[in-house]
Amino acid sequence: MATVTVWIPGLLRDFTRGEGDFTVSASTVRTALDAAITRHPLLRDHLADEHGKPRPNVNVFHNQDLVRGDAELAARVTDGDRITILQSVSGGS
Repeated sequence: MATVTVWIPGLLRDFTRGEGDFTVSASTVRTALDAAITRHPLLRDHLADEHGKPRPNVNVFHNQDLVRGDAELAARVTDGDRITILQSVSGGS
């Protein structure tokens, strides 16, 4: 297992007791996201759909790479990797 840093944006920190970044042990991007949800269960409804995949309005990055499909979710992680979660914000007048 690798030690991976997960970064959470301010919009979601109410669901992480204010934690902006934390480390988890994981072997893939998917298990890193699962570990983040296990640590902060309130994130589940905001990050994942009923199949456990990132919601369309959530952008997940593995280091600098956007995670969209099963292949990216299955990507191996190594010590020091970073998972960044960004929730899309839209609006207008």
